[in-house]
Amino acid sequence: MYLVERYEPAPSADWPGAAGLLGGTVPDGTEPPIRHVLSTLIPADEISLTLFEAPSEAALADALAAGGLQFIRIVEAVVRRGSPTLPSTDGRVGETV
Repeated sequence: MYLVERYEPAPSADWPGAAGLLGGTVPDGTEPPIRHVLSTLIPADEISLTLFEAPSEAALADALAAGGLQFIRIVEAVVRRGSPTLPSTDGRVGETV
C-alpha cells in the first residue's frame, strides 16, 4: 500500500480525489492494476491523502504522471483496520461509532 500526498488548492465540495484520473491500471498494462482504496481531503490545509494498492512506488508514480496528477510525495503505508467500538473510560466497551 502507498499513501499519496497531494496539494489541493481551493478544493470544492465535489472534490473528486485522485482515483478517477488513474483509470485503474498502470499505463503500459504490464503490471498488476493500481487500486484506489481511500481518499481523505483536509480542506483547511489544502492537502489530500490517497491510499492505493500498487505493485511498486514507481508504477504508482508513473500512473499519477500519466493521469496528469502532481503530488508532493508517495510513501509506503501499513494499514490496520480499527475496531468499530471505542472503550469507555471505565474500561468497558463503549458505543459503536
